[in-house]
Amino acid sequence: MSKIKIAPECKELVWQKEVTWDKVRDKVMEINPALASIIDEFSPSSKYTLILASYPFGTNIRNKGELFLPTEQGQLATLDEPSISLSLRENLSYSSSPLVLILDKSVEIYVETPEQRTIPLKLFRAGVTLGVWELLKQVPVFLRRKWNWSISAGAHTLFMLPKIMDTASHRKLQTAYHTRIHVPNNIFEQSSVFTEIFNHTADKHPWATQVLFFTKKWFEPHPKNIGWFKLQEYWAQEAWTQLHYWYNKIVLDFNWEVYMAELVRRKIRLKPYYLDTVKHLISIGCGVIPGFRPADDSEQVGPTQTIQSAYVNDYGLKTYIPILMYPDFLNPSSEVDMVYYSLQAPSLPEKPSEFGVYSSVLTVMRELKEYMDIFLEILDKWPKSQSLQGFDFVESVKFEYFHIEADEQNGILHTSAISETDPAFSLDAKKYGKRKFPENSPFFKGCIRISFKTDSSHELTT
Repeated sequence: MSKIKIAPECKELVWQKEVTWDKVRDKVMEINPALASIIDEFSPSSKYTLILASYPFGTNIRNKGELFLPTEQGQLATLDEPSISLSLRENLSYSSSPLVLILDKSVEIYVETPEQRTIPLKLFRAGVTLGVWELLKQVPVFLRRKWNWSISAGAHTLFMLPKIMDTASHRKLQTAYHTRIHVPNNIFEQSSVFTEIFNHTADKHPWATQVLFFTKKWFEPHPKNIGWFKLQEYWAQEAWTQLHYWYNKIVLDFNWEVYMAELVRRKIRLKPYYLDTVKHLISIGCGVIPGFRPADDSEQVGPTQTIQSAYVNDYGLKTYIPILMYPDFLNPSSEVDMVYYSLQAPSLPEKPSEFGVYSSVLTVMRELKEYMDIFLEILDKWPKSQSLQGFDFVESVKFEYFHIEADEQNGILHTSAISETDPAFSLDAKKYGKRKFPENSPFFKGCIRISFKTDSSHELTT
């Protein structure tokens, strides 16, 4: 049994209620018309209830493997807590991860490593369904998991580009927001400070993720209703779409042996840290693992304007634009065509134990680029597929390397070029006038930009 206490200012944002399809239909039609149309065809009666729930920014819908639900007392509790009604327990106990549709704002799926790093796995916005894999028949043998994943309301791996580690300035923030939370030592610790800032201002500037849980009634067989079959097929297709990662992983694993042999042939020492990083960058380029990008003013990933205001007005950030970054996917079908990865804030699952042994980050950048260039060179020699839909990786995905000490001879650009070539950074630049782009940010000291070329000539034929 577990509970999560909620700040008094946030209690109005923590709630859940049982509803029927007609009460939420219009909202679902707005964010996911395909799903709404299928449910309309199914035409569920009032017995097919749903649980509409609200979670304020920074709280966890799922915390290290445990599902948390709002209680009537304005707290979050696991299903086995006495404060959770018997009806709610029965409706949602059909799975360890009940099927849930994001109705408003966003969620981040992440894990925390033993060395206190955060690994962002997914960021999903309104209209996406979670829990589809758990509905499918599972394999009879499975590996035990060392990490339990969590789901946060809003982006958990949200961080600011300028340095915000000044002790005196942080004390001002502590006073203004009545918090004793320590100065963040790295980007993974910043989310706790941001949550405290939001908690203090939630009554004036509310922000919450709303989700819709499907109860167990929805999964009872309905053999005479074609709409019910279409609904099950829709969720199975959602699970299949998520399998995209594993398809590319299998292809990569088969290619990897050839790549390793080529490195050996060229008498390049096989360094596990570089190899792990290359694999991670390729996964970001395939759009299956997130990189990072600047947040806009839509506040879909968190109360970003509230946080920025706190650092400008209370912390006293003077020189730089308070740019916030969050995890997102490289996606050719959306506006996200550039994301970033930093060697200073590694989000690869493998612990980067070797990083500290190198003489400089710039040295790492040079050698890492050589590793990646060889992989792309090998891939480019192989014929294109004529049987798959999608985009050819070599021709469509671009890797660029940045450091505060440019080394153009070896393909390392100065970090000032980032803002000059990525329009996503210009939004905050216009808003904050004379403030400077934080080109000296630790995040950029050893940064790789992964971008997607939208030229349709790169698309594979079918």
